[in-house]
Amino acid sequence: AETRSYYLGLYGSALCVILFASPLSTAALVLATGDSTSIYAPLTLAQCVNCGTWTVYGFAIGDVWVWGPNLVGTLLGLVQVGLKTAFPSRGKQAADP
Repeated sequence: AETRSYYLGLYGSALCVILFASPLSTAALVLATGDSTSIYAPLTLAQCVNCGTWTVYGFAIGDVWVWGPNLVGTLLGLVQVGLKTAFPSRGKQAADP
């Protein structure tokens, strides 16, 4: 039963990291065009706040399955913030990737 729990936690954590990284699928476009319109700022900020909060909580309870993927999500969110800051949006509507 403990082995099953381990692999279920690993699977869930991997899915979370993939979800957190998905907005970066347009990073190549942002770097090529110098325009971060394809990164939705409210979602990026929500990701940073949400993942940051869960990371703090995970450290508080000492649960790697909580803080681990959320720490990665926080860092990935900060990368998106960095891209939005370095390459400001030029258009008013999100570009198709």
